[in-house]
Amino acid sequence: MVASYVETRHGNWDRHLEVLGFALRTAVSETTCHNPARLFLGHEIAFPWDTMVQQDVWTRAEEYSLLSDLVKAKVKVVQERQKWNYDRRRMHQEFNVGDRVWLRLRPLSSADHNRIAKFMPKWRGPCRIILKLSPLVYELQEVELCWVLTTSLT
Repeated sequence: MVASYVETRHGNWDRHLEVLGFALRTAVSETTCHNPARLFLGHEIAFPWDTMVQQDVWTRAEEYSLLSDLVKAKVKVVQERQKWNYDRRRMHQEFNVGDRVWLRLRPLSSADHNRIAKFMPKWRGPCRIILKLSPLVYELQEVELCWVLTTSLT
């Protein structure tokens, strides 16, 4: 949102944080179908041109309770959809003792050690499974160097 608002005026973007904050707090979320102000404050943020009308406290509390239930249901539906999308691309893999596998590495860059993650190896192996601790956790031994490592598939 900041990038689209700033466009080519990079020198004074910080002068508009108040306006950008207001826009973010009043923007309707795709997941909850409500804006953050309504969810956290229990009411809409009043625009400067709105007239302030006092609302009964009990009515506001009931509305907030209903809103909370609606949001919980909506979030649950969205979570189930996201889980389904994630699960349809996952393959269940199970390995046995003695199988040869490659270990996926997730290197991190380090300025102190002059390491750049992009240039570091992404795989190590081949490794042999020497112990199956659970369906997702295995103890591996590198075939050539003989080091032992316990790792998880997740």
